Amino acid sequence: MSSWAWLFWLLIHCWCVILQTQGKQWILVDSPSSKEDSSERKLVGHCRDGKKNGDETDTDCGGLKCTKCNDTMRCKNHDDCLSSYCKNKKCSILETCEDNIKNQDELDVDCGGRVCPKCEDQKYCRENCDCLSNTCHNNTCVSAETCKDEIKNQDETDVDCGGSICPKCEDSKKCTSDCDCVGNTACVNNTCVPKCTPECKNDGICVAHNICNCTAGFSGPTCEVQSIGLCHDNDTMGTTPILLVTFDKGAPQFSKTIPGQFNFSTTYKQRFKPTVEDGHFSFINSVYKHYQHAWHTGATDHTGDTGGYMLLVNADFTPGEFYKGQVENLCVGLRYEFSVYLANVLRRTDQIKPNVRFEVRSLS
Repeated sequence: MSSWAWLFWLLIHCWCVILQTQGKQWILVDSPSSKEDSSERKLVGHCRDGKKNGDETDTDCGGLKCTKCNDTMRCKNHDDCLSSYCKNKKCSILETCEDNIKNQDELDVDCGGRVCPKCEDQKYCRENCDCLSNTCHNNTCVSAETCKDEIKNQDETDVDCGGSICPKCEDSKKCTSDCDCVGNTACVNNTCVPKCTPECKNDGICVAHNICNCTAGFSGPTCEVQSIGLCHDNDTMGTTPILLVTFDKGAPQFSKTIPGQFNFSTTYKQRFKPTVEDGHFSFINSVYKHYQHAWHTGATDHTGDTGGYMLLVNADFTPGEFYKGQVENLCVGLRYEFSVYLANVLRRTDQIKPNVRFEVRSLS
């Protein structure tokens, strides 16, 4: 081939290449015989120039012509990403409810929110509808509400008791009415407390069913007994007196002690001798033998004390009070029995019979 023919062929070939590559960024001119070079080089255009240009969303990726972008590279839509997931303008791993990551609007890993299933027990929650059990307690999914879940839920007034579903509450549990408390307690100030029937008196406190804790100075089942003073238990009243008045004892036949020392008074006149005339009295430890056997001479007091003195009254035709005393410190709410040891020492039966009246009066 002549040199002119070779030049003409070369021009025609180059023109064809220009036509086939019109609109590209560069032109490859090569000999057809270089088969190895042509197989390794390809037409890549701007997708491999190390720049973000064209419609690329990140350097050499994204858009309609370049390859899809790897994770963390910028994107405009899902089609720009290899993961097919564009979030916040960056390619990301596709979020699912099985990726073991807390993402999307999940409340815990792969559960909760608007997309994923409800959470199982012990998972985080905000409200009951976030949980499979439909029970969210302290931001944790728990088993369905029962009266044995150790949680104050349902309409319980305290943990697992009270309300319309669970058993009644025991002592010291919270309540809203007596209906929330077991039978031997009552709801006072929103707390189940022991109930005493009848109620404790004198500021006593019911500490258990029908058991009162009494304030100082009171006793008895309902604190009805005043315990300061001459007190006793009506239920255990014995034969031993709680107050016993005697007139002392001594060797002399008569005593020089006066009634005031025994806290009583009398309308009769005292004689400090063993003989007692009409209208008089004396404290003696045995009846004098000078009465011409008209009296039971030698009679002694009933206490059994050696030399125990007794009040000997020789009455006359004028009625009088031979003993008037005041008993103090009796206790409120108790029953008292008063008694006196009284004997007629007159032996003769043709004399006036004793006429004694025993009275117990209140000062009020």
